Amino acid sequence: MSYVLLMDDCNLNQEMLAEELHTQGILCIPVSTVEDALQYITDAPPGLIIIEPLAINGQAFGFYQQLQNNPRTRRIPTLMLTAASRGELKRFTRTSRGRITCMSKPYKISAVLSAVHQMAA
Repeated sequence: MSYVLLMDDCNLNQEMLAEELHTQGILCIPVSTVEDALQYITDAPPGLIIIEPLAINGQAFGFYQQLQNNPRTRRIPTLMLTAASRGELKRFTRTSRGRITCMSKPYKISAVLSAVHQMAA
């Protein structure tokens, strides 16, 4: 896997998850804006995107939809770690054309790491 792109607007969540991925030998690039995420993806698509779709006042989900509409990026596996309701989760997954896994917050880090390893394979 090249790297994991991590989008969440909570710095603490990003730091904790990035550190856990680093201890597993996984390069993780945290971003907190759609513009930064698009720049990384344009330069070199990640092997996996971890996203909180409610982040950045809902802009993160718009970013995800943008990726799904692009043939070059729609197949990038995506792990959604979210505080969204079940109804919102259904809306998120309904638009997906690629590999997607959703986990509700609070999550167990062991479950996230397991999903990362499975999705990146």
